[in-house]
Amino acid sequence: MADGALDAFDLVVTGHTHYPMERVLGDNTRLVNPGSVGQPRNRQPGAHWALYDTQSGSVSFRCESYDFSPIQAQARTLHPELPYLADVLERR
Repeated sequence: MADGALDAFDLVVTGHTHYPMERVLGDNTRLVNPGSVGQPRNRQPGAHWALYDTQSGSVSFRCESYDFSPIQAQARTLHPELPYLADVLERR
């Protein structure tokens, strides 16, 4: 993007980094990544997501616990050569 192009946006929401985060870019553009529902990398098991309040402009990060053991079992069965896929779901 050209210099200053990001300032055209108040909020940019992205994904696929697996880490929840919020940053300010340029003068006033907020970059938000809710995290990952399936493969969190921040050592907090659960489904991570974010809620954006259009009235206040606030972003709140959320994490819901769920039983990931069936997904782990399937990952270990389908891809035993890739233990990371199953292990990342529960690591702390």
